[in-house]
Amino acid sequence: MHTLVSHVNDPVSAQMTEPVYIDGRLALPAGTLFNGHITSIRRPHFLRRNGRICFRFDHVTLPDGEEVPVSAIITHLEKNKNLKGKLDSEGYIEGHRQSSWKSFLAGAIGVGGLTAAKIVIASSTALTVAAPASAVAFVSYELFMRRGSNVNVPPMTGCSIRMMSSLTRSLRGLGRGF
Repeated sequence: MHTLVSHVNDPVSAQMTEPVYIDGRLALPAGTLFNGHITSIRRPHFLRRNGRICFRFDHVTLPDGEEVPVSAIITHLEKNKNLKGKLDSEGYIEGHRQSSWKSFLAGAIGVGGLTAAKIVIASSTALTVAAPASAVAFVSYELFMRRGSNVNVPPMTGCSIRMMSSLTRSLRGLGRGF
């Protein structure tokens, strides 16, 4: 999933790697598929407004092919180098860009260099205007013009899922005896 590529209602799926037991009985075996769709996407904008993706799982497909309706959200994403985003408690993944100290330091050195040059060459009217103007331009870019970051959740990213509806009621309807 990516904020620049994905669309609302695109399918999302997750495969269980560990079985789930309820009261000592197997409820969902390993290999069960959680299926759902993307419910909202916000693309990144200026003013550092980050992109955001939300998706929900609405049914599971058991290994024997039976489908069970559920309501579930993601609660944890496994860290990996290609994951770009932070998960909140409601299941929204928002882009996250750490402040770049390198760009801030480069801008500060540039503004400082122009100010030092103005002091050395006090009669230069060009530098009298250039130093404050460059400082304003740098600060304006950093605060207002930088675009927020995208969300990227690569395939095969490990996750944890929280059921929002009763799984036992759904399984009871299938005659599984829970």
